Amino acid sequence: MKIIKILKILVFCFVIVFNAFSKDKSVESILKNYSNIRTFEAKFVQKTTIKGFGEDYYEGTVYLKKGEKLMWDYKKPYRQYYLFEKDKMEYYDSSVKQLIRQKISLEDNVVLQIIMDFSTIGENFQIISLDKKRVRLIPKSNINLKYIDLKLGNKFVKKIVSEDNAGNVTEIIFTDIKINELIEERVFKPIVPLDTEVFTY
Repeated sequence: MKIIKILKILVFCFVIVFNAFSKDKSVESILKNYSNIRTFEAKFVQKTTIKGFGEDYYEGTVYLKKGEKLMWDYKKPYRQYYLFEKDKMEYYDSSVKQLIRQKISLEDNVVLQIIMDFSTIGENFQIISLDKKRVRLIPKSNINLKYIDLKLGNKFVKKIVSEDNAGNVTEIIFTDIKINELIEERVFKPIVPLDTEVFTY
């Protein structure tokens, strides 16, 4: 599993929770609205364009319990998931029948800090309003991303486009957004096949 893939997933997950945007609201007010979000759920379609290698498409659902748990659950083209908690993560890939469990540290991961405490975003990203419907985030430190562009809808982010330092571009479109609705605990306790190879770090 590549570290950049984990970083990308983390970035995508923290930015999807922008909420309540309209023409007369500033970027600061969008960020302030995050404090009202306790849970977030949405369907997503992801297109990743690897420079020189073409495009890959993915579909799934993302679940967030603010400050506690984050599940990025891929259904297509095959089952895989990333599950993050405060001090650990899991990555499952059905194509190779492997589950990786790893300890993580908030202090060592800027993006994970933001997921758990969104108030730190201004410390780690420059926030630029491109126009009334688009916001750009530029990392202040090297996390292998040039920028993240957010296309804003009336109440949520409709689309995210990011480019890494190698020129690879990822686009994610969100639908069926649910904010502050009950997320069953079983979502964060996925079951994998018995013949799965497990690695613990």
